[in-house]
Amino acid sequence: MAATIHADLLLLHVYSVPASYTEIPAIFDTAAMKKNAEYLLEEIKAHLIKRGCTAVIKTSARPEDFFNELQSVCENIHPYVVVMGSQGTSASERFFFGSHAAYAVKHLDCPLITVPAKAYFSAIKKIGLACDFSNLAPCHAY
Repeated sequence: MAATIHADLLLLHVYSVPASYTEIPAIFDTAAMKKNAEYLLEEIKAHLIKRGCTAVIKTSARPEDFFNELQSVCENIHPYVVVMGSQGTSASERFFFGSHAAYAVKHLDCPLITVPAKAYFSAIKKIGLACDFSNLAPCHAY
């Protein structure tokens, strides 16, 4: 989609460092976690390039709280749209914690496209706009 609309692409992976809730502190290799996340992002980038993606592709892996980091990135780069999938979350995790995509739909202040796990892009044909009509700015006709 980025190549189709002549946009740059940022592949963002926000990962959580597990917390230890025991009396004996657990040690996590955060450097290895970051290296693994960066490696996987580079694999995705290489796959997109191999499939003919002509967009400028950047990657970023960050060990932060997911939504706060996503919101911070949006405030810094002002994306045309955020595209995110919900792949990788189990039904029990969605039940207890809610999915990142569902939370972003409700709280993110920039355009968002959520994509089901097995969807693929072919072309932009139809666009739907969801709006609850709250907090609308006044429109001035000229």
